[in-house]
Amino acid sequence: MTITGSSDNLVRSSSVSVIKAGIFLKWFTRIAIFLFFIPVQTLLLEPFKMGGIKPDLALLLAFMHGWAFGEMNGLFWGLALGGLLDLFSIGFLGIHFVLKGIIGLFAGIFGKTLINLPIWGNGLIIFILSHLHDLIGTFLLRGSGEDQFTLNIMSRIFVRALYNGLLAIVLFYAFLKIKNRGGMSKYAGASSPPG
Repeated sequence: MTITGSSDNLVRSSSVSVIKAGIFLKWFTRIAIFLFFIPVQTLLLEPFKMGGIKPDLALLLAFMHGWAFGEMNGLFWGLALGGLLDLFSIGFLGIHFVLKGIIGLFAGIFGKTLINLPIWGNGLIIFILSHLHDLIGTFLLRGSGEDQFTLNIMSRIFVRALYNGLLAIVLFYAFLKIKNRGGMSKYAGASSPPG
């Protein structure tokens, strides 16, 4: 009887240790992303510029967190990363905070319920959302004058949205490969065949 009781306590204490380690790892990952987000966005993506345009990692992370882990997680990550961008950027304070939060919430609502698309379909959604995000941001920052939406600005918005969409396909594929090793990779709203 005492041997069984002690083995039950050992199992309980080891499961509590695993839970505590999981919580620690989850918070450690969140803190690491927040600490390294701005240096990665500003410095490490410098070699990956296409025509002076870098991808919007905050938009991609907010969308992916919402898509994979639900609307509250997407909203949290969107608000947090958008707020971090607003803190370190010049311009209208709160624009990234609101827009990234809405994108994370949108991805969370539709990621697991209505959208059952292949990976390229989610990349297309990122392309559309990125395009809308930048159009709304440009409108709020510059106004609606006819010279504000020139061909140069519109082409930059298009290229950035295309870059975000293509990078999203790569990130979705990598995420699905990491999450589901072997067999049919099906997670949230996307499916990926093996191999």
